Amino acid sequence: MKISSKGRYAVRVMAELAKNQDKLVSAIKLSQNQGISIKYLEQILSILSKAKLIESVRGSLGGYRLTKKINDYSIADILIVTNDLPQIAPCLAKGKQCPRIDNCDSIGCWENLSTLIVNYLKSISLSDITKKK
Repeated sequence: MKISSKGRYAVRVMAELAKNQDKLVSAIKLSQNQGISIKYLEQILSILSKAKLIESVRGSLGGYRLTKKINDYSIADILIVTNDLPQIAPCLAKGKQCPRIDNCDSIGCWENLSTLIVNYLKSISLSDITKKK
């Protein structure tokens, strides 16, 4: 299981927006704070915006902000939009039909593991990851 840089960066960006929930944060500021190139960051912001996880405000005082309260976001919500919600085995991917699915002794193991991981990611809110330890 590997989560792409796009997925990891999206979580980091969302966490920063959560910490600044009362303010608009510019793409330049996000880029500087997170060490993500502005070009790559704009791709991530576009994905998050299209999914309505964030909104953008244009203008000289514009920037980005969350569309919901931080408790209403799970890490799974973010990874879903970046196509990073893990599938442990390729045969479990949506739309793929394995010819051995009816005779596979191990499919239950992979399904259960995928379910555990997804449920875990759903249980962690944006609020959880932004709390100081």
